[in-house]
Amino acid sequence: MVVSAVNGVKFNTQRNNITFRGEADTAPKHEPKRASNLVKVPVIVMMTLSPSLLNSAGATAENYKDADYPQTELLAMATPEPQSTSRTTQGVPREVSSEKVQYKRNFSSNGTQYTMYWVNPTKNGDQNNNYVKEVYLIPNGYQSSSEKCPPQLDKIRLHEVPGQGAFVGAIVREKKANQNWYQREIRLPDEVANQLMDLVEGKTRFKVIKNSPLDKMFYGANMLHSTSSALMQEEYRK
Repeated sequence: MVVSAVNGVKFNTQRNNITFRGEADTAPKHEPKRASNLVKVPVIVMMTLSPSLLNSAGATAENYKDADYPQTELLAMATPEPQSTSRTTQGVPREVSSEKVQYKRNFSSNGTQYTMYWVNPTKNGDQNNNYVKEVYLIPNGYQSSSEKCPPQLDKIRLHEVPGQGAFVGAIVREKKANQNWYQREIRLPDEVANQLMDLVEGKTRFKVIKNSPLDKMFYGANMLHSTSSALMQEEYRK
């Protein structure tokens, strides 16, 4: 498989001058339509198997007749492996309830599966409301509770690493169960970063409020810059 490298990024103070060199042959299906001059990147698709030999692990023993195995062993073999359920999100955080979500997309970063949600917290089921005010990046298996706030996009960090190309990191803030806020950085696949940039540049069917925090993330002094590939690790946010 041929992998296209990231060729570099032009960074200026005006949002319409931020361009990623290279372009995919076709726009992804079922996603916000993209403009040209964006980056062409590989997408890593992680597939997992969920083994299941029986419809119910609790079926009665008399249903299994095999001279080679004790019936109890057959039942044990039929039980799904523990990891088949470990990736299931336990409940949906109120911040990304279905009536508030405008768009969502799954992606993988450093071996972790995430779902990106574009949200308008005041939508309340109004299908004509196409504003996006918040973006959440929630890992699979996230445990929701009323004392927590899931990872919300707070800043964008552009990494331009000499000799290694460029990539985008999303700094998210998250409230833990102890009510304290923390922040950390997630490396974004370039296609996901491009979608976010298209959003704030008005190149999708969704809108952001002008001069809102989300509107300002991708240009000028509001975009953080780094020449290192190191991501910000979790730290307490005062």
